[in-house]
Amino acid sequence: MEFPHVVRPEGFGTTARPGMIAWKPDSGLFEAETGSDMCGDPGVRHIYRFTGSGFVVIRVEVKPDACAQGGWITIWDTPQWSFPAQSGPH
Repeated sequence: MEFPHVVRPEGFGTTARPGMIAWKPDSGLFEAETGSDMCGDPGVRHIYRFTGSGFVVIRVEVKPDACAQGGWITIWDTPQWSFPAQSGPH
């Protein structure tokens, strides 16, 4: 199974290895965390929601030091989509 995943510096791609996954039943979200067990290395966390179409990434967060408690910084958040009003047949 492929998950949407941030790819630096290009944007987004997919991966079959999203990292350590945790289900958050209270919010209905999955969190997938990648990083190193070496203190001082950064960590990355992708937040997903499962829809009828599959897993959708809704937020990407980084932590400068993977060993530090807390400290996640959002670097991408899903935009609110808006669609132009239809003005008749096209």
